[in-house]
Amino acid sequence: QITINKTFIGKLDYELPVGNLSKLEAGYRIDRNENDYDYNVKTSDDDISFIIDPDFTSNTVYKEMINAFYAQFKSKIDRFGYQLGLRTELSDIDVSFNGLSGNSSKIKKNYTGFYPSVFLSYDLGGDKSNQLLLNYSRRINRPRSWFLVPFNSFSQNDDRNLFAGNPDLNPEYVNSF
Repeated sequence: QITINKTFIGKLDYELPVGNLSKLEAGYRIDRNENDYDYNVKTSDDDISFIIDPDFTSNTVYKEMINAFYAQFKSKIDRFGYQLGLRTELSDIDVSFNGLSGNSSKIKKNYTGFYPSVFLSYDLGGDKSNQLLLNYSRRINRPRSWFLVPFNSFSQNDDRNLFAGNPDLNPEYVNSF
């Protein structure tokens, strides 16, 4: 198997102090990944002459672009501190699979997600070692590229267990308290 990975990450952040105790933050991030998987399996009946096995030979190109925008505001009123935020992500995933045995597929996944966060704190004493905290955030857990790519993997050490990705997998959303 030959795999070529190309990754580009860019980030732009902005902070604006608001008075002495508050701050507004905003930003943008781009994640672009391209993975090219060339998978080639050769078999032999006599261990001398090898031929390509078309059932396990394929080329797959996985492209993923995530654009994320965020804003958050944090401040403090006496002993009460808070931070409110919202992140928006636009995801675009393309998978192009070409098997040598004639099977091929193109998969497109596009989705937009909104991820709020709230962090609250209350100082019980004069120092920050005694606080009450209440937090909430929503996150996304995307399937890794190899879980989406539909090629059959073949291992010479264990030819009884085959693995193929599932292009119908969707991301998992987590609400954390």
